[in-house]
Amino acid sequence: MRLSFGLTVLVAWLAKGTLGALAATAGPPVDIEHLTLTTAEQLFLAHSRELLAAKRAVDAARADQVAAAQRPNPQLSLSVSSIPPRNTAGFGGPVWEKGVNTVVGMTQLIERGGKRELRTEAAQRVTEATQNDLVDTLVQQKSAFKSAFFNLLQTSNVRCGNVSRFQSQPSRLNRLAK
Repeated sequence: MRLSFGLTVLVAWLAKGTLGALAATAGPPVDIEHLTLTTAEQLFLAHSRELLAAKRAVDAARADQVAAAQRPNPQLSLSVSSIPPRNTAGFGGPVWEKGVNTVVGMTQLIERGGKRELRTEAAQRVTEATQNDLVDTLVQQKSAFKSAFFNLLQTSNVRCGNVSRFQSQPSRLNRLAK
């Protein structure tokens, strides 16, 4: 219910030509009398936040797939094991002569057993799943958009008293649906 109301509001917003900054990027303002389903759908697809979020999820999954194919990075560690209490700064002698025990280490994980290939395959399947989610989101959003478009068209005709004219002219509805 809320999604349908939100799409109806978006369609009304697009139809009135009050897009503000979005209208500047989308082209000339939209005239409600000549607004077709195709024009409204192009505007909707260009500015839909749900579709943009789904596209970004696909991009993120592709980036994860690239990262999964890489070797693990080496790790550098620094450890100080003891600092003598009497040879610290302020108790005689320069700082560089203090007896501090430090350990510097570097480790590199070596993967065996095809772990990288399995990780890459899992990331590829996640990418495929997010692409399927994008297609599903596109189908759902188009369906909700078309429903909202025709609801808006019907309510605008009811407000203007054009219901009988609208119902008697199915060719106008067919023209709008193209």
